[in-house]
Amino acid sequence: MVGFDQQNIHHCHDLLTHTAVAVDHAPPVLHLRLAMLLHDVGKPATFSVGEDGQGHFYGHAKESVRLAGEILRRLRYPKALTEQVETLIRYHDSVLEEDRVRRWLNKLGEETFFDLLAVQRADTAGLASAYCTRIEQFAKLEKLAREILAEAPCLQIRDLAVNGADLMALGYKGREIGMALNRLLDGVLDGLCPNEKEALLRFLDKK
Repeated sequence: MVGFDQQNIHHCHDLLTHTAVAVDHAPPVLHLRLAMLLHDVGKPATFSVGEDGQGHFYGHAKESVRLAGEILRRLRYPKALTEQVETLIRYHDSVLEEDRVRRWLNKLGEETFFDLLAVQRADTAGLASAYCTRIEQFAKLEKLAREILAEAPCLQIRDLAVNGADLMALGYKGREIGMALNRLLDGVLDGLCPNEKEALLRFLDKK
Protein backbone atom coordinates (compact mmCIF):
# COMPACT_ATOMS: atom_id res chain seq x y z
CA MET A 1 0.00 0.00 0.00
CA VAL A 2 2.97 2.33 0.51
CA GLY A 3 3.07 4.83 -2.34
CA PHE A 4 0.39 2.89 -4.26
CA ASP A 5 -1.07 5.30 -6.83
CA GLN A 6 -4.80 4.62 -7.10
CA GLN A 7 -4.98 6.40 -10.48
CA ASN A 8 -8.57 7.46 -9.87
CA ILE A 9 -10.11 10.93 -9.84
CA HIS A 10 -11.92 10.16 -6.59
CA HIS A 11 -8.60 9.84 -4.77
CA CYS A 12 -6.06 12.54 -4.05
CA HIS A 13 -3.85 10.31 -1.87
CA ASP A 14 -1.83 7.17 -2.40
CA LEU A 15 -3.44 4.12 -0.84
CA LEU A 16 -1.57 4.17 2.47
CA THR A 17 -2.16 7.90 3.01
CA HIS A 18 -5.86 7.46 2.23
CA THR A 19 -5.94 4.69 4.83
CA ALA A 20 -4.21 6.86 7.43
CA VAL A 21 -6.67 9.72 6.85
CA ALA A 22 -9.61 7.32 7.13
CA VAL A 23 -8.28 5.86 10.38
CA ASP A 24 -7.78 9.37 11.75
CA HIS A 25 -11.41 10.27 10.99
CA ALA A 26 -12.89 7.12 12.54
CA PRO A 27 -14.20 7.32 16.11
CA PRO A 28 -11.61 6.06 18.64
CA VAL A 29 -13.27 2.67 18.98
CA LEU A 30 -11.14 -0.42 18.36
CA HIS A 31 -13.29 -2.26 15.82
CA LEU A 32 -13.93 0.94 13.85
CA ARG A 33 -10.26 1.89 13.72
CA LEU A 34 -9.29 -1.64 12.71
CA ALA A 35 -11.95 -1.62 9.99
CA MET A 36 -10.51 1.57 8.54
CA LEU A 37 -6.94 0.32 8.85
CA LEU A 38 -7.79 -2.78 6.81
CA HIS A 39 -10.73 -1.70 4.63
CA ASP A 40 -8.64 -1.31 1.47
CA VAL A 41 -5.87 -3.89 1.95
CA GLY A 42 -7.36 -5.83 -0.96
CA LYS A 43 -6.93 -2.99 -3.43
CA PRO A 44 -3.40 -3.77 -4.71
CA ALA A 45 -4.42 -7.33 -5.62
CA THR A 46 -7.57 -6.19 -7.44
CA PHE A 47 -6.19 -3.13 -9.25
CA SER A 48 -6.84 -2.68 -12.95
CA VAL A 49 -6.91 0.25 -15.36
CA GLY A 50 -10.07 0.59 -17.42
CA GLU A 51 -10.56 1.91 -20.92
CA ASP A 52 -11.33 5.25 -19.29
CA GLY A 53 -7.77 5.37 -17.99
CA GLN A 54 -9.03 5.22 -14.41
CA GLY A 55 -7.86 2.78 -11.77
CA HIS A 56 -10.52 0.29 -10.67
CA PHE A 57 -10.64 -2.19 -7.80
CA TYR A 58 -13.39 -4.63 -8.65
CA GLY A 59 -13.97 -7.05 -5.78
CA HIS A 60 -11.60 -5.26 -3.43
CA ALA A 61 -14.05 -5.33 -0.52
CA LYS A 62 -14.25 -9.14 -0.69
CA GLU A 63 -10.46 -9.46 -0.92
CA SER A 64 -10.04 -6.98 1.94
CA VAL A 65 -12.38 -9.05 4.10
CA ARG A 66 -10.30 -12.16 3.39
CA LEU A 67 -7.00 -10.48 4.19
CA ALA A 68 -8.34 -8.65 7.24
CA GLY A 69 -9.68 -11.91 8.64
CA GLU A 70 -6.32 -13.61 8.16
CA ILE A 71 -4.46 -10.71 9.78
CA LEU A 72 -6.75 -10.40 12.80
CA ARG A 73 -6.80 -14.15 13.44
CA ARG A 74 -3.01 -14.26 13.18
CA LEU A 75 -2.82 -11.45 15.74
CA ARG A 76 -5.24 -13.41 17.94
CA TYR A 77 -7.98 -10.82 18.11
CA PRO A 78 -11.25 -12.15 19.58
CA LYS A 79 -13.56 -13.89 17.12
CA ALA A 80 -16.45 -11.51 17.78
CA LEU A 81 -14.31 -8.44 17.11
CA THR A 82 -12.86 -10.01 13.96
CA GLU A 83 -16.36 -10.68 12.66
CA GLN A 84 -17.39 -7.08 13.43
CA VAL A 85 -14.46 -5.76 11.41
CA GLU A 86 -15.11 -8.18 8.53
CA THR A 87 -18.76 -7.11 8.32
CA LEU A 88 -17.89 -3.42 8.20
CA ILE A 89 -15.25 -3.98 5.52
CA ARG A 90 -17.64 -6.15 3.49
CA TYR A 91 -20.14 -3.30 3.24
CA HIS A 92 -17.84 -0.26 3.50
CA ASP A 93 -18.39 0.79 -0.11
CA SER A 94 -22.08 -0.14 -0.34
CA VAL A 95 -24.43 2.62 -1.42
CA LEU A 96 -26.83 3.44 1.42
CA GLU A 97 -30.05 5.01 0.17
CA GLU A 98 -32.81 6.64 2.18
CA ASP A 99 -35.54 4.34 0.87
CA ARG A 100 -33.50 1.29 1.93
CA VAL A 101 -32.73 2.25 5.53
CA ARG A 102 -35.26 -0.22 6.95
CA ARG A 103 -33.71 -2.97 4.85
CA TRP A 104 -30.22 -2.11 6.08
CA LEU A 105 -31.40 -2.04 9.71
CA ASN A 106 -32.95 -5.44 9.11
CA LYS A 107 -29.77 -6.76 7.50
CA LEU A 108 -27.18 -5.37 9.91
CA GLY A 109 -28.99 -4.52 13.12
CA GLU A 110 -29.02 -1.10 14.80
CA GLU A 111 -25.47 -1.02 16.18
CA THR A 112 -23.75 -2.26 13.03
CA PHE A 113 -25.77 0.08 10.83
CA PHE A 114 -24.55 3.14 12.75
CA ASP A 115 -21.01 1.70 12.78
CA LEU A 116 -21.20 1.41 9.00
CA LEU A 117 -22.19 5.06 8.74
CA ALA A 118 -19.15 5.97 10.84
CA VAL A 119 -16.93 3.84 8.59
CA GLN A 120 -18.30 5.42 5.41
CA ARG A 121 -17.87 8.92 6.85
CA ALA A 122 -14.23 8.16 7.64
CA ASP A 123 -13.64 6.59 4.22
CA THR A 124 -15.18 9.60 2.48
CA ALA A 125 -12.94 11.98 4.44
CA GLY A 126 -9.99 10.38 2.66
CA LEU A 127 -11.30 11.16 -0.83
CA ALA A 128 -10.51 14.09 -3.08
CA SER A 129 -12.40 17.16 -1.81
CA ALA A 130 -14.69 17.27 -4.86
CA TYR A 131 -16.08 13.86 -3.86
CA CYS A 132 -16.72 14.51 -0.16
CA THR A 133 -20.30 15.66 -0.73
CA ARG A 134 -21.70 12.39 0.64
CA ILE A 135 -20.96 13.60 4.18
CA GLU A 136 -24.29 15.48 4.20
CA GLN A 137 -26.09 12.34 3.06
CA PHE A 138 -24.76 10.39 6.03
CA ALA A 139 -26.37 12.91 8.41
CA LYS A 140 -29.71 12.42 6.63
CA LEU A 141 -29.38 8.65 6.82
CA GLU A 142 -28.56 8.75 10.53
CA LYS A 143 -31.51 11.05 11.28
CA LEU A 144 -33.88 8.85 9.27
CA ALA A 145 -32.64 5.67 10.97
CA ARG A 146 -33.14 7.17 14.42
CA GLU A 147 -36.65 8.28 13.48
CA ILE A 148 -37.46 4.77 12.27
CA LEU A 149 -36.07 3.18 15.43
CA ALA A 150 -38.02 5.61 17.63
CA GLU A 151 -41.21 4.12 16.17
CA ALA A 152 -40.33 0.67 17.57
CA PRO A 153 -40.44 -0.71 14.02
CA CYS A 154 -40.87 -4.25 12.80
CA LEU A 155 -37.41 -5.17 11.53
CA GLN A 156 -37.25 -8.90 12.26
CA ILE A 157 -39.68 -11.83 12.08
CA ARG A 158 -39.96 -11.81 15.87
CA ASP A 159 -41.38 -8.27 15.65
CA LEU A 160 -44.31 -9.30 13.44
CA ALA A 161 -47.83 -9.05 14.87
CA VAL A 162 -48.40 -12.66 13.79
CA ASN A 163 -46.39 -15.77 14.58
CA GLY A 164 -46.03 -19.38 13.57
CA ALA A 165 -48.95 -20.46 15.74
CA ASP A 166 -51.25 -18.01 13.96
CA LEU A 167 -50.22 -19.45 10.62
CA MET A 168 -50.58 -23.06 11.81
CA ALA A 169 -54.15 -22.22 12.78
CA LEU A 170 -54.72 -21.21 9.15
CA GLY A 171 -53.37 -24.53 7.89
CA TYR A 172 -49.75 -23.65 7.15
CA LYS A 173 -47.27 -26.46 7.79
CA GLY A 174 -43.51 -27.00 7.96
CA ARG A 175 -41.46 -24.81 5.65
CA GLU A 176 -44.58 -22.97 4.52
CA ILE A 177 -44.66 -21.20 7.88
CA GLY A 178 -41.16 -19.78 7.59
CA MET A 179 -41.71 -18.78 3.97
CA ALA A 180 -44.98 -17.02 4.85
CA LEU A 181 -43.38 -15.16 7.77
CA ASN A 182 -40.57 -13.99 5.50
CA ARG A 183 -43.10 -12.74 2.93
CA LEU A 184 -44.90 -10.82 5.64
CA LEU A 185 -41.67 -9.26 6.89
CA ASP A 186 -40.79 -8.23 3.34
CA GLY A 187 -44.19 -6.62 3.00
CA VAL A 188 -43.72 -4.62 6.18
CA LEU A 189 -40.15 -3.59 5.36
CA ASP A 190 -41.21 -2.44 1.89
CA GLY A 191 -44.13 -0.45 3.29
CA LEU A 192 -46.73 -2.60 1.54
CA CYS A 193 -48.49 -3.64 4.73
CA PRO A 194 -48.76 -2.29 8.28
CA ASN A 195 -47.59 -4.53 11.10
CA GLU A 196 -51.09 -5.29 12.32
CA LYS A 197 -52.43 -8.83 12.68
CA GLU A 198 -55.54 -8.52 10.52
CA ALA A 199 -53.72 -6.54 7.84
CA LEU A 200 -50.91 -9.09 7.73
CA LEU A 201 -53.29 -12.00 7.34
CA ARG A 202 -55.13 -10.18 4.53
CA PHE A 203 -51.77 -9.43 2.89
CA LEU A 204 -50.89 -13.11 3.07
CA ASP A 205 -54.12 -14.03 1.30
CA LYS A 206 -53.09 -11.88 -1.66
CA LYS A 207 -49.90 -13.86 -2.27
